[in-house]
Amino acid sequence: MLPNVITINILDYEYDYIKLDRFHTKFHLWEDKERYKLTDAIEIHFIEMLKFRKLNKKDIANDSLHRWLTFFDEQTDESIIRELMDMDAAIQKANDRLNILSQDKEFLHRANLRAIALSDYTTAMNDAKDEGKIEMAVK
Repeated sequence: MLPNVITINILDYEYDYIKLDRFHTKFHLWEDKERYKLTDAIEIHFIEMLKFRKLNKKDIANDSLHRWLTFFDEQTDESIIRELMDMDAAIQKANDRLNILSQDKEFLHRANLRAIALSDYTTAMNDAKDEGKIEMAVK
């Protein structure tokens, strides 16, 4: 028997990727005609941060996903981060690990290179999309 495979995709950009109102959606593999689920061993989660940020009320006291997404959100105030760490030992541990990593010059260098590569990729994709639109308009 294969072990479960869970993919978590955290999206943080303007495009409305999943055309549903929820910020967290979960998908499985289905056969199209019979609606037969192939397996429970594969889950694909999408978390859309823009939709999460728009929630009227985040339940960080009772919902661990809300706590983690608030922790991951770069827009979260430092006082809220401290509150989250007081509530959840795992978040405290993650924050401690991030602090250790932020002291590692090699790690920071690699993280910076990755950010540059992602930015270059996004720019190239946007340029290609724009060129495709221009080409379609010409035809």
